[in-house]
Amino acid sequence: MAQKRKAKDAFGTPEGVLSAFAAARLKRANQEAASISPALAEEVATPPYDGHNSSPGVSARVSRASSPNAAVEEDVRLPPPISFRTNYLNVVNDNAESLTLLLDINETACVAGEYELSVLEGRATIYGVLLHPNSGVQRVYAPSTHALPVITARRGPTKLCLRSVKSSLRKLERLSPVFRNIWSADEKDRSFRVLQTSFEDASQRPLSILVTEDASQRILTQIAGRANERDGQLRVITLGPKSSGKSTLNRQICNAIVSKMLKKRCLYLDLDPGQPEFGPPGQISLVEVRSPILGPAFTHPASRKSKSHRLLVTHTLAATSFKDDPEHYVACVRDIMDGCRERLRGKDAQPLIINASGWVTGLGATVMIDLLNVLGITDTILIDGDYLTLADAARDKSEVYYKLPRPLPRPSSRTPAELRTMQMMSYFHSHASSGPKWTGNPISTLRPWLVSYAASNPGISAILSYGQAVPPEHLSEVLDGSVVAIISLDSLASQDTLFTTVHTQEGLPYVPAPPSGYATPLPPGHTTTHALAMIRGIDQQSQTLQLISPLPESEIARLMTRRVVLVRGNFDSPDWAYLEDLHSDETKEAGRKEVSAGKRPWVKLREEVGVEGGVWRIRHPPMAGQIGG
Repeated sequence: MAQKRKAKDAFGTPEGVLSAFAAARLKRANQEAASISPALAEEVATPPYDGHNSSPGVSARVSRASSPNAAVEEDVRLPPPISFRTNYLNVVNDNAESLTLLLDINETACVAGEYELSVLEGRATIYGVLLHPNSGVQRVYAPSTHALPVITARRGPTKLCLRSVKSSLRKLERLSPVFRNIWSADEKDRSFRVLQTSFEDASQRPLSILVTEDASQRILTQIAGRANERDGQLRVITLGPKSSGKSTLNRQICNAIVSKMLKKRCLYLDLDPGQPEFGPPGQISLVEVRSPILGPAFTHPASRKSKSHRLLVTHTLAATSFKDDPEHYVACVRDIMDGCRERLRGKDAQPLIINASGWVTGLGATVMIDLLNVLGITDTILIDGDYLTLADAARDKSEVYYKLPRPLPRPSSRTPAELRTMQMMSYFHSHASSGPKWTGNPISTLRPWLVSYAASNPGISAILSYGQAVPPEHLSEVLDGSVVAIISLDSLASQDTLFTTVHTQEGLPYVPAPPSGYATPLPPGHTTTHALAMIRGIDQQSQTLQLISPLPESEIARLMTRRVVLVRGNFDSPDWAYLEDLHSDETKEAGRKEVSAGKRPWVKLREEVGVEGGVWRIRHPPMAGQIGG
């Protein structure tokens, strides 16, 4: 025991967490309660600490004591336990492909993994969606990176079917460790697993469940009712600090409206460039939601061809925060609102759900207060937090406001930066089609688009830097392997009045920065952001750029007749793209040889140490901030 304590101490003990002895006593108490009433027992999820989180699955408020083992446990607060009561009476059918359950009213099923859900009889809710036999088949994504949604019977008896699926999204686990060990399978090798408690998870991951509290459920019901009463003329914003559950609540609001409103659709205004719901980080967008949102952000990238989540308009900030240029951020939001006025009024009005940034103090609050006049909010949901100035302003601007307590923190196996990586990978590997599809091929194996930048017949008009500019002598080096936004100018915008271009020694057309070092962004009212692209390479001899983008061929063909600007900025470095073929079984040996021969830039292998094994690391290409101008 002494050795184990020393090993744990070496990792450090997170402050405010139950000691191992206290957690053991708490678990034993729950097990004793289970032996008294096994049908109604609920066990507490206490997965082991995985090194990623500040809490090993137990959120607790304990008094300080002289030693870790002397902590007082009277005021312990735990995340909701995973509980599902199953026996031979409510398992109707169980085969290699599907599982059919019969639930009485208010009985629940917690399912991890990916599956198709259909209600055969009765009524059930999941993620705020009310499902019935006419709702059809719904694809549910329940990875361990997020709280698992719970299926609740709203009428008894309710018969529902869970069907195993073959998902193209799972192909991404071959390309990056961030996608590994997030899905579940049962003993029949189905793509899902019904859980009684998190102890049944073979990987011992820090699982938690998504529970809609009574206060949240009342708000969902009221908002759906108001959307019907006002014939869709409703604008709802949720405000709260970072990691306070805004995105989850917004999904539930959309789902409640889509499933209960006669029009079966709503608009989603995504104003958080750091953790967007429907697109890659670094952009804001407006999406028409026609189907329930039943998974984390990386499971449903929006596109202009999607029948479920159709992208209407997007503007790039080329950064995961608007701190460097709040004026441009406000201008982009204003342009989106001006363009969707007709969708927000009249008999065909659609409710507008707004996903706000979690930056609710200082500059973030000032910008959000300015936007309140632009957005025309009718309903505001305020999640508890220290942002009194913004909360008061939003309350004054709203017809109705609601207050919610901040939910307890949940364990997560992925950091915000890793979640952004997953979202960016999902975006670049997706196919723009009516439904979500992904390719499992490494980025390096995809055929790039060749875009000429030669002066005689250029495919692009200019390269523009948002944020800190890059000295022209280093532009090609910074661009190579970076992410850019593809933006076109409309017919009314004069390139000569918007900017002037000069050329680097390699012939790259770029917009020189003013003396301040920060170029003026393109006016959102005269531009269209089409997609993001990755510059796979620059061929100076033929003066062409090699671009990788999920943009469909038909849209790229239309760009040939327009003036196109590539915008770079402070997008996250796409480290994941440099390493994909080194993780893929099909290409990793060839990639290893390239690294050993010095043919692969930026990548190195940290050799095996002890039992850990080798780990691929990035030697970062130069970023704009590292190059003096």
